[in-house]
Amino acid sequence: MNRKQVPGSTITVVIADDDPIVRRVLTQVLKAEPDFAVLASEPDSERTVAQVTKLKPDILLIDLFLPKVSSVYVAVSYRSVSTRPVIMCSTFEQQSVLDSLERGAVGVWMKERLDILAECLRCVASGSYWNCTHESSDIAAIFREVQSTASRSVLHLTSREQEVVLLTSSGMTNREIAEHLEIKQTTVQRHLTNMFDKLGVRKRGKLASYVLDHGLISPAPSGHGKVGLTKRAAE
Repeated sequence: MNRKQVPGSTITVVIADDDPIVRRVLTQVLKAEPDFAVLASEPDSERTVAQVTKLKPDILLIDLFLPKVSSVYVAVSYRSVSTRPVIMCSTFEQQSVLDSLERGAVGVWMKERLDILAECLRCVASGSYWNCTHESSDIAAIFREVQSTASRSVLHLTSREQEVVLLTSSGMTNREIAEHLEIKQTTVQRHLTNMFDKLGVRKRGKLASYVLDHGLISPAPSGHGKVGLTKRAAE
C-alpha cells in the first residue's frame, strides 16, 4: 500500500531523464519549494534503479520514453513499493501513457507545465492520481481496469503456459525451455504465441516485462538465481 504524505513533511523525489537540461531545471524548480527534497537526478534506467532501491523516495519523476524504462517499474514494484511513479512527457501518446499506468505509474505531467509541477507531485504524494493538468479520478479508474484485466488474463493461462512464461521471463531460450520441459521447440513457440494473444503483448521482451510488472512471477530469495510463480498465477 502506498503511504500518504503527512501534512508539513518533506516530499522526497528522484528525477530520471536523459536530458541534462531537463534534470537541472526540474531540480531547481523543486528545490525552490520548501516541502520538496530532490534526492537524486539520473540520466538512465540503470542508475535510476540503483537510486530508487537505495533511497526509496516518495516520488519517482520519470521520462515516459527513458530507455529500458520497464526495469525501473520492476524495481519500484519489488524494491521500493511505497514510491509513486509520475511520468513526464513533451507530447501525450495515449498508448505509451496507458502502458506506463499498467506498469504502475499514478500520474502524468506535461513538461511545459512547470507552473503546476509542485502541485502535481503534492497531489500524488497525498495518495491521489494526476492527469496532465489536474487531479483525476479517470486515471484511478483506468488503473483499476488495467489491474482487473491483468488478473483476468492470468486466470486464462494454462498450467503449461504459466511454466513457459516463468521460464521465458527467467531468460531461457526456446531451445532451453524445450529441453527443460521435454517438449518440442515448435510447441514452446505455440505456447508463446497463445500467450501473446491472451496478454495483449507482441514481443518476447514485453512478455517478460508484463509478467514482472503484474506480479505473475516473483523473484526468488537472494542467491537462489530462480524465480517462482506467485500464488495468483499458480491458482
